[in-house]
Amino acid sequence: MNESGDTPGAPPTRRFASPLAVRRISERVTALAARVGSACAAAVAISAAAFVLAFPPYDLGILAWGALVPLVGAVWDRPPRRAFWIGYAWGLLAFGGVLWWLTWFGAVVWLLAAALLALAPAIALSAAAWAGGGHRVRTALWIPVTWTAVEFLRGRGSLGIPWALLGETQHAALVISQIASLGGVYGLTLLVALVNAVGWLVLARSAGVLPVAVTAAAVAAAGAYGSAALAVPIPATAAVGLVQPAYPVRTTWNPAQAARDLAALEALTHTAAALARGRPAPAREAAA
Repeated sequence: MNESGDTPGAPPTRRFASPLAVRRISERVTALAARVGSACAAAVAISAAAFVLAFPPYDLGILAWGALVPLVGAVWDRPPRRAFWIGYAWGLLAFGGVLWWLTWFGAVVWLLAAALLALAPAIALSAAAWAGGGHRVRTALWIPVTWTAVEFLRGRGSLGIPWALLGETQHAALVISQIASLGGVYGLTLLVALVNAVGWLVLARSAGVLPVAVTAAAVAAAGAYGSAALAVPIPATAAVGLVQPAYPVRTTWNPAQAARDLAALEALTHTAAALARGRPAPAREAAA
């Protein structure tokens, strides 16, 4: 047994959130639900659930095109302070679900990550409510802009956290995702968020002709660009090899082992390079 309680050479024991941590989350969510109202809380929960399902392991990316619709409806007529708390409650649920894998590192790490990332939608929705100036349609249309801006900013710098970006849900939608070559993943975020915002306006019978036309044109243009990009054949002139170690989640740093692993990676890299050139692997690298 090592100091983490795992047997060397065996898969690490998975740590799930403790009952106390789960109860604290439940109490926090209940308090936020009471603050934002039951109907609003239901919209937040539905929206967050759809957002979670749009990411792996479920990977139902198509849900992202409507996941934010209930959330937009919950905040479009709220003042900035109220929109902030609605966004924070949504963020706790959504990011807590998407980042479930952080439970490997313990409940505290998982909770802190969710609580920190929840500030992003809170700030985005509060900023949209402020920019809308109390006008419901303007607030809804500001949400794609502020959401994309906050996603961009939270991924900057050495302490950035570019996890669970809305645009990432479209990684399997090859036609639409080609616009990432123009605006990165944030271009996809803006497009998906725009469809959600205008989708709510249509459901609320508050959408004018211009927002609907612009959104439809944006989706059509993205589809046309993606189709054209995929139609261009990629010449098979390059060979690609991938060499990557696989470490358990809970691994104690060992300088000697790290040196051996680095040497093995170097040998495997030479092997991959030789095979890519159509040459037999050197004996030393092949033995590694």
